[in-house]
Amino acid sequence: MKINQTSEKKIYMLPILESLDIIPLSTRAVLLSSIREKLIPYKPYVLNMRVGGNDLCHALGIRRNANETIYHIRPISNILSDIVTTFFEDFVISGPVWEYFADENNNWQSGLEAEIRMDFLNGFIGKTIIHPNQIQIVNHCLKANQHDLDDALKILTFSDPLLQVSKSSAGTRMNEIKTHTNWAKKQVLLAYIHGVK
Repeated sequence: MKINQTSEKKIYMLPILESLDIIPLSTRAVLLSSIREKLIPYKPYVLNMRVGGNDLCHALGIRRNANETIYHIRPISNILSDIVTTFFEDFVISGPVWEYFADENNNWQSGLEAEIRMDFLNGFIGKTIIHPNQIQIVNHCLKANQHDLDDALKILTFSDPLLQVSKSSAGTRMNEIKTHTNWAKKQVLLAYIHGVK
């Protein structure tokens, strides 16, 4: 914060959770909570947090293939879950880096898309990238799905306060104000920022 008191431009930070100290289950919760408490005063300066998934894999001597997501690696998946549940209320956390960016058949692309779907399903927003080949794919995956956006708008604009549940726009699933409002807000925000697919 001191640097922002003297700087003409606002300076932001990008905390990276990749320390091997967060691997042991016996101390992980305490350490993550401590990091969160230390970051709270700087919250306006933290636009995003990043997870060093490959660094965590390295510690365990693990490397995923292009047809496997980081969520297939259960020890790492558990750490990712603990990170999201510790920081989600206060910070945006991007999904761990995908290390593949080329191969003869472009199989790396389907692997990246699968991992981004799992990132979203597990509470991450965005994706850390390492190569320009990944930009277009990640940007496309960040777009809101039209079906989801339709349901999100319906959830956020229920006019009858007694009607808390209704079927989806396509008639395929249930929409409920009480349980789907936060999800709906996220879909509208994704559509606003990244567009709709």
